[in-house]
Amino acid sequence: MAPEVMEQNPTGYDTKADIWSFGILAIELATGTAPYHKFPPMKVLIMTLQNEPPTLEICAEDRDQYKQYSKTFRKLIEQCLQKNPVDRPTAKQLLKHDFFKKAKDRSYIAKYLALKFQDRKKMEEKTVNRRKPTSVRAVRVSDSGEWKFSSGSDDENTSGS
Repeated sequence: MAPEVMEQNPTGYDTKADIWSFGILAIELATGTAPYHKFPPMKVLIMTLQNEPPTLEICAEDRDQYKQYSKTFRKLIEQCLQKNPVDRPTAKQLLKHDFFKKAKDRSYIAKYLALKFQDRKKMEEKTVNRRKPTSVRAVRVSDSGEWKFSSGSDDENTSGS
């Protein structure tokens, strides 16, 4: 989510928020994970607002993990992830970016997005293993229509009340 969307500015937001999302998507396609994926949603919101914009390296487990991606691809991400929406390119400008201009066909983009990309199964296993399980709470509706939430694992084994 773009910073201006998170800030809920009274003037709203425009298509530049989609350009931010495209930059995040480019990182996800290249790395297999979203920036700040290891953190809870509220922390991600704070980090997005307070930190510098994410880069490919934000998802890296070691410093050189994503060094194979071109400067052109990195520049594309950098331009999309400008904090100030005014500084982001429009969709029309983005299509004129060198990354896309060099794309003679789909294979070029696929080559650079998938360069040395782990096979899908390994990536999914790795991602699943990184995620911490969240507590699941049961919701029951009483005869009076009141919602009753369990307090966690202690209530999971109790039968309806």
